Amino acid sequence: MNDTLTEMDDRIIIDDEAVEARLQEKAEARARDFERLQRGEVTAEQLQQENSIFPEGWAENAEIENYFESFGR
Repeated sequence: MNDTLTEMDDRIIIDDEAVEARLQEKAEARARDFERLQRGEVTAEQLQQENSIFPEGWAENAEIENYFESFGR
């Protein structure tokens, strides 16, 4: 990838180098997760929870205050 800034649509600037670095970080994390799974250090369910954007139990006490706004008619 190009390591310079790329301007798209006169509004969005993408730093290709930063994107590549993040992709590499994610690939390395997946490799570490796979190795841990293969060694039996964690289960697939534990990995899924660790990698989730929602912490365990985040919605246990959640309430919908306005059903119409949430679901429509």
